[in-house]
Amino acid sequence: MTQSNFLLDLTNLNVKFPDHVIPDPVLLTLEEQDNRLREKIDLDEYMDDEIFYNSYVNGDYISCFYHVGKFHYLNVLEGIIEDNRISTTDKIGYVNFAFQGGRGHNLNYERWGKILKKYGRELLEFEQDIKLYNKLPKTITVYRGVSTEGINGFSWTLNRKVAKWFAVQSIRGERNTPLILKGKVNKSDIITVYDNEEEEIVVFPENVRLTATIKTKSNSMNFRQALAA
Repeated sequence: MTQSNFLLDLTNLNVKFPDHVIPDPVLLTLEEQDNRLREKIDLDEYMDDEIFYNSYVNGDYISCFYHVGKFHYLNVLEGIIEDNRISTTDKIGYVNFAFQGGRGHNLNYERWGKILKKYGRELLEFEQDIKLYNKLPKTITVYRGVSTEGINGFSWTLNRKVAKWFAVQSIRGERNTPLILKGKVNKSDIITVYDNEEEEIVVFPENVRLTATIKTKSNSMNFRQALAA
């Protein structure tokens, strides 16, 4: 599996994407953030940390996630998936936890792609999520909020206002433009859904048929203000 397996078809989009961006002043530069998100660390290396080790051997895997931070959720998850002592049911729960709480899915297509393909619709485990999935029509309109720097990703939403908020949040440099991607996806291609404020639809990007890109403007609203606007 290569990264190209998870790319949106951009051939019909009239959007110019910059070669680079000018980073905002943050504690970590954008390059440092991205490098940390891409960093693959084997679980054995974390075991040198006493707190992590004690949490893991005692089965407190959620504490392990929190201890390494959102940048490294994927590393912990891959270790849990490889651990034969942990049941498949529990692994599915940890995949959902790491996917919803972690960062950098778009920077780790191959790694996340393998996990999502491995468990597929099994990730649809909670009653409220199943109810939402069952209510969806055969073809769904979905949205994704991005900047011109970060188009691809597994996370989409049923709510355009949610996408707009994420588009504004994704701006990472003066050359970036916040965009709302609009597309169609078959219900049968959906991996899972999360019935929360984000109304999240998880789908492989190549299964989204883009119909429009909508430029939007920056604003200072928080998430709930954006939904109420």
